Amino acid sequence: MTGARGRRACALLTLAALLLLANCDKKQPAPPADRAEAWKNLGVAPSEEAFDKGVADLAKAKIDPPASIPFPARTEFPPDLPFDPSKWILNQPGPDVNDPRAKKGGTLRLAFAEWLPTVRTEGANSRSSALSDIHGMIYEPLLVYDVTIEDYVPRLATHWQIDEDKQTFRFRLDPRARWGDPERTPVTADDVLATFEHLQNPDRKDPGTSERYQELIEKVRVLDRLTVEVKTNKREWRSFLMIATASIYPARYIRMDGETYLSDWNWKLPPGSGPYELRPEDIKKPASLSIRRRTDWWSAGDERFAGMFNFDEIRWDVVRGDELLYQKFLAGEVDVFLNSIAQKWVDEVDKARPVAMGWVQKRKIYTLNPNGFGGYVFNMREAPFDDRDVRLAFAHLVNREKMFAKFFFYQYDYIDSYFPGQSWARPGAQPIRYDPAEARRLLAQAGWTERDREGFLARKDGTRFPTLEIQYASQGFQRIHAAVKEDLWREAGIKMDLTLLDGPSITR
Repeated sequence: MTGARGRRACALLTLAALLLLANCDKKQPAPPADRAEAWKNLGVAPSEEAFDKGVADLAKAKIDPPASIPFPARTEFPPDLPFDPSKWILNQPGPDVNDPRAKKGGTLRLAFAEWLPTVRTEGANSRSSALSDIHGMIYEPLLVYDVTIEDYVPRLATHWQIDEDKQTFRFRLDPRARWGDPERTPVTADDVLATFEHLQNPDRKDPGTSERYQELIEKVRVLDRLTVEVKTNKREWRSFLMIATASIYPARYIRMDGETYLSDWNWKLPPGSGPYELRPEDIKKPASLSIRRRTDWWSAGDERFAGMFNFDEIRWDVVRGDELLYQKFLAGEVDVFLNSIAQKWVDEVDKARPVAMGWVQKRKIYTLNPNGFGGYVFNMREAPFDDRDVRLAFAHLVNREKMFAKFFFYQYDYIDSYFPGQSWARPGAQPIRYDPAEARRLLAQAGWTERDREGFLARKDGTRFPTLEIQYASQGFQRIHAAVKEDLWREAGIKMDLTLLDGPSITR
């Protein structure tokens, strides 16, 4: 407290303590003269009435709570709405892929390539695959997408509604859901509201997130303790996905100003509702970080999670460099190694002693899980790739078969859709393969019919096909781009310039 009123309140509080101590010894009461002198020294009016009024005024003094104490949980909600399950959507999860016989316990040892700049979920430096893995074990979304049924299934929400306008969504929370704070606070609709307020807030200094959610969400309404409604600004196919699968945070901890969030919460996390937690003592800068399995997770007894979330501890150590990580894996110091180099898989792995002895099993596991993909993408807003025929021609000029043989030891497969493995992944469409003749036909159809004296593809009026500027961040991709560059020039007269940049420059 500051100011004269605050100083007076402190003086009164001190005087009250002195009087209490004096009353403990009734044989030696404080003389009136001494009491008056004390009042004078403390700046308090020398009267019993003034003292009593000062004590009463203490109740009106506003005292800020310590930063470590969360905001009070919201206790007042609109009256509970009638709930008729038949008017809501509920999907049952698909077949389990987890084994309920799996034993719990032990430590799973993983690795970071470098130390994390923060553990925050939002804000500067919070975007990394490692942090996504950590946060995904601590926080839960309203729904998750089940690839086995190709639809959403419950997580924090048990039921949901999608209005005919495809812009209004309602979610009903599981009344059993609890946060991992000491009080095991129930998860409420206010937590969902606070989460989206947090994601939209520009003072988090995370413009990619705040602008995206500002554009997406018009309003979030708390309908009752367990029911929340989200209205979007426009109809878009990804709206429900972004809202339903966003991690939900506790309102008690996430409602704070951006300066506090970015400074005080750089190395700690609000409690989550998920199966794991991050404790401050498990952050050992700059060497390792661990999350631990919660014994009080609200969903631990659910049959759908039997055999999942078994490790007592998941630990990440900093291991710099893939080769060092591979050697630590072979030595048994790290439990998982993700190999993306085809030559290593074909030529080296079988020769490693742990593999030869059977301690490490080399296996290819095929799933229908949506997969990532790599390749070239086009800016369709500018020429020449605003023309579909030009885009198709380019695709026919990329000789993937040669890359499989020359660079990838036939360990890669063709991907003919953005959504490989799904029933709706370009059903019945003709696959695109290397075909220079078809590429030249398509280019001619788009008006690119000539090769000038220097070999460049051109229009009849002499306009050359623009040079393609390719920027890349990994030296390993140079050979791939060089092979494509060679084919483009030889077969079609299209020039490609290659520039190696660092990762941040590519992102900018």
